[in-house]
Amino acid sequence: MDAAPDHLLLDHLLLDHLLLDHLLLDHQGAVASVTMNRPEVLNALNLRMGIELLDVMDRLDGDRSVRVVVLTGTGRAFCAGDDLRGLSEP
Repeated sequence: MDAAPDHLLLDHLLLDHLLLDHLLLDHQGAVASVTMNRPEVLNALNLRMGIELLDVMDRLDGDRSVRVVVLTGTGRAFCAGDDLRGLSEP
């Protein structure tokens, strides 16, 4: 069996050191939990959270140890959709 490419191993290490403003990441064994953390606006997606979400999902996709990704939100709502005021804000 071939060894995993270096970038997959590197991505796994980088998951622990990501600087995330609007997401919480928990990686336990084969399960990764990604929690949207903007409860004050019902976890509405702004540009920054969208970029973070794409980056985290891309890294999780490259991590062969992850078999399941759970996406959830803090507070009383999963996600209200796009934050139209925040689409142009970081």
